Amino acid sequence: MPIYKFDEVLNDLMDYFILGDPDYLLQYKKQHNLPDDLLTEFTTEETGDRAVEQGVIVPMIGIENHPYTIYFNLSENVSELMKPENVLQHKREGYCLKVNNGRIYLYTIPYLRDFTEAKVEALKKFKQATIALPNG
Repeated sequence: MPIYKFDEVLNDLMDYFILGDPDYLLQYKKQHNLPDDLLTEFTTEETGDRAVEQGVIVPMIGIENHPYTIYFNLSENVSELMKPENVLQHKREGYCLKVNNGRIYLYTIPYLRDFTEAKVEALKKFKQATIALPNG
């Protein structure tokens, strides 16, 4: 499997990215009768923790507001960033992510403020940091 590279990825002035299948999150929202404002819901209730525990989304917390180069390494090779001569700035382990619609996206917190079908379609249309993956 290949290595994907995305340049100039911005986090919309918040120290946070979300990794996940937005269609699956929309389905999760409907199944659990959650409001369109998932940002408030996830930050004031335990529903956000449950969504993470169930593999609906993976939060990427503590990322300063800078343009980033993002790598998705699906190969068997050791990631360039993990080699001893490089300095990895952000790493989190212990998350499981479910893919239900054949694709994941890296997106930002503002999308959660009004998480509707129209917002998901816009996310899928305009976000460059996305890769196709088999469901599972």
